Amino acid sequence: MILDQFFKGQSGVNSWYAPALLDHAQDARANGEYEDFFASGKARLIKVDDKNLIEFSSHKVAAGTSYSSDCIFIGKIKDEYWFAKRDEIKTGVALRDAELSDAELQAATSAIAILNWWDRAKYCPECTGEIKPRHGGFEGECEACNKLHFPRTDPAVIVAILDEDERIYLAHNSMWKKNQVSILAGFVESGESAEQACFREVEEEAKLKINKLTFFGSQPWPFPRSLMLGFFARISNRDAAKAETDGTELEWGDFYTREEIIELAKSGKLILPTKASIASRMLKAWLEGQEPIR
Repeated sequence: MILDQFFKGQSGVNSWYAPALLDHAQDARANGEYEDFFASGKARLIKVDDKNLIEFSSHKVAAGTSYSSDCIFIGKIKDEYWFAKRDEIKTGVALRDAELSDAELQAATSAIAILNWWDRAKYCPECTGEIKPRHGGFEGECEACNKLHFPRTDPAVIVAILDEDERIYLAHNSMWKKNQVSILAGFVESGESAEQACFREVEEEAKLKINKLTFFGSQPWPFPRSLMLGFFARISNRDAAKAETDGTELEWGDFYTREEIIELAKSGKLILPTKASIASRMLKAWLEGQEPIR
């Protein structure tokens, strides 16, 4: 496949477009059976530190181990039961750099997202009472007023911008390593559709006006707990010449042909998104002429 060697990280992420490999086991959450799963000898524990680095390859829970409420029941994969816990770790790796199977990627993504939610859901916004986990941690209840609280997912858009010459716009964020680039992204604001967010973000970040917009696909991204909605956009060559970044959040950006991307990635002058992100799949679709917009 084109440029596979330049998209670092896990090899398979197309499972986001198929039925989940991770069974969320809602019945087991509701009836408390997950506590028995933890002690079954078939439980796996994903440890996530305060920087969201993950470690789980060696964490098989010993049979007979009692369940603790600081462990979140993520779900079931084949005959194993997966849990997550915020903890100190020795050899963690970032999700975007981890070599994971599709199933492990789904479990790790869920683990980081739900733990990030709990970091911000300790106290009830209604009465400031302490929120305690229930149903394996995918639900919380205020000890004071009994109000139920559920994990949030924040929608965000990510937009691959193409001009009339089939060039793609890539930009460099000031917080990234040197030469690292990606396509534009931003959160959907309150009272805004995903499509409206695309038009706004592209104009705000690159001073570009979209002429045509097509949906590509979605993927959860647990930083902090987002659902990325991918779109391809078409702009005119006249507008492409006006592209401009703010120089602060986005230091620079430019349009590239397929041939330029290949050569610059080979030489290390551009570092492309890792395979963990939807950005890599969108860029790869464009490189192979499979973008869903004409």
